[in-house]
Amino acid sequence: MASDDLHLARAGQEYGTCAAAELAARVSAGEVLPTDHYWRPGMKDWALVSSLLAPRPPLPFARPADKAANFLDDLFSRESKVKGLQLLWDKLAVAPRECLVTEADHVAIATQVGYDVRKRCQDELKQWYRQALAAYLADRLFTPGEKLNLENLARSFGFDSVTTLSLHRAEFESYYSVGAMTCLMRSGTPEEKARQLDLLAREVPLPSSVVAEVKLRAFKTYFGDLYKQNIVREDDENLLDPSIERELRRMADVHGLSLASALPELSEQLTQSTQLWQLYKAPLTPVASDRELGSEACYWERQVDLYQNKRVTVRRGYSGFGSSVRIFGSLR
Repeated sequence: MASDDLHLARAGQEYGTCAAAELAARVSAGEVLPTDHYWRPGMKDWALVSSLLAPRPPLPFARPADKAANFLDDLFSRESKVKGLQLLWDKLAVAPRECLVTEADHVAIATQVGYDVRKRCQDELKQWYRQALAAYLADRLFTPGEKLNLENLARSFGFDSVTTLSLHRAEFESYYSVGAMTCLMRSGTPEEKARQLDLLAREVPLPSSVVAEVKLRAFKTYFGDLYKQNIVREDDENLLDPSIERELRRMADVHGLSLASALPELSEQLTQSTQLWQLYKAPLTPVASDRELGSEACYWERQVDLYQNKRVTVRRGYSGFGSSVRIFGSLR
């Protein structure tokens, strides 16, 4: 046993040990409670686990101000909505697991106020959730602890998965989109960027299908910008070095993305621009010819007939008649 291991006890019974460095994570996961006690060699007495933890930050939404019950509350012999919200806020502020209120706590509150806060105060609880979300995303760094707190709030407020997603989808789509573009624009190998994007996807509480949609939009912008940065303009045409096209497609493959199927318009642009590069920039390959060319090489030979469609107008200066004749003349 390491010297920094803590002996843990609950309700007077020792139940295990924990490395000091892992204590905060185990408390966040609910495995260890702040109200548990700990002891390690050298200590005279057991002490509260909470004394080892950093002070808990305040709830990201304010406690409601007092408000008297209205006529209907008096009629139905119940407390006001504000009273129920205050009691719920107080429970959240001291909950052993941050932002998580147990079913027993909800029963106790309902007994005191005469209604289920989760049902009667849905709009207010949704507003609390949005305020917490805004606070957690304000610094553009969504930590695992904040993710757990949001999950706990959703459980405490009785939100199902559909309701929770509707409350935070837009914010986390924006968060992931900005994070993905920042990751893609940084220096590093495509493999490193792919790993960072996978990590970012695990951080946001969004279904994989939604993450895939946002990720595809980020890729469309990123690869579109790379294409524009590397094209060469000649005769009003976009030319792209074939080696760059191959690298762009390889980068997409590393991210599990097929440009041909996922971004067909961009894929077609790459193909066309590469073909134009071959026409404009690639060296010609000599071909055998039976013509007398002397020391010159023949690169391409084909018999063609070219015609030009012309309209000739003849005007006469007397009494004014004019005629228009269409002719075909061979063009060399």
